[in-house]
Amino acid sequence: MGYVSGGGQLTLKGTIVDHNREVGLLVDGAGSNLTLNDGATVRDTLRGQWASFATGVLAQNHGTLTMDDVTVLDTEGPGVLVLSDATATVTHSTIDSNAFVAVGVVGASLEMVQGQIGRTQSDANKGGGMGVYVNHDQDGPATVTIQDSFIEDNLVAGVYVRGDGGSTEVTGSKIEDTAVLKLTETVSIMGHGVYASDVVSGLTLTSNEFEGNEGAHVFLHGSNATLTGNSYVSNGVLDFQQQHCGGPISPVDLSADGLTGLIVVFCPEYDTLIRDWDFCLTLSEAVVIP
Repeated sequence: MGYVSGGGQLTLKGTIVDHNREVGLLVDGAGSNLTLNDGATVRDTLRGQWASFATGVLAQNHGTLTMDDVTVLDTEGPGVLVLSDATATVTHSTIDSNAFVAVGVVGASLEMVQGQIGRTQSDANKGGGMGVYVNHDQDGPATVTIQDSFIEDNLVAGVYVRGDGGSTEVTGSKIEDTAVLKLTETVSIMGHGVYASDVVSGLTLTSNEFEGNEGAHVFLHGSNATLTGNSYVSNGVLDFQQQHCGGPISPVDLSADGLTGLIVVFCPEYDTLIRDWDFCLTLSEAVVIP
C-alpha cells in the first residue's frame, strides 16, 4: 500500500500500482495530498485476510486526492472511496470492473469531469455493484458534482444517493445499461439509472441521457429532485417513479424535463395513485420495482 499522511505530498505519473492488499493507495489527514496523473493505473487490489473488501484508492480525514488520466480497475471492492471530509477531484479517468461500488462518497466531496465508470460487480461479502454511491447519513453530508461522464453497465444503480443534507449534481452525463442484481432465480433488485432514498433536497439531474436501464431510469423513494432537460430512451418498464411522499416530499415537477414515456407517481403513500400518466396507466397495471 502507498500511504500519504501527516501533511505529506505524493505525485505518481504514469505509475502502475498493482496487487496490493486491502488498499492500493491511501491519503489521510489534513494537508496530505495524493496526485495521480499521466496514465497512472491502480489495479488488482486484493482483500486482506481480515478485510471484508479491498479499496483501490482511498481518501479520508480531510486528505486531498487529485486524479487526472488515471485508471482504477479489478479491485476486490470499491475502486475509489472518499470519506470523512476528504476532497477528491477526478478528471478524464476510468473506474472499471471493481466490486460493490466504483466510486463511493461518504461525508466528503467529489468533483468528477469526463469520467468513465462501468462494469462494477457485486461483491462477495457486500453485494452491490453500483456505479456511484453517495451517503449523506453517515459522517455528515457529502458534496458531489459529476459532469460529462459515462456511467454504464453497473448493477443495482448507476447513481445511488442516500440521506439528506448534502448536494449531488449530475450534469451532461450518460447513465445506461444498469442491470438488476439477481439474488436468486426468482428474486432480483433494482437496476435503476438513478436511485435516491430519503433525499429531501440537493439532488439535481440536468441534461443527462438515460438508456437501457433495466429498472426505472430515475427512481425517487421518499425523495425530491430537480430534473431539467434530461433525455430518456424508454426501456419498456419505467422512465420515472416516485413513491413514499409526505411532509417535505411532494410530487416532483417534471414540466422542465424531457420525460415522455412511462411515469408513475405514488404520493403521498406507496399505494395511492394521485395523477394521470401516459398510456392511461392504472394502479393494477403499474410495474412496482422494490
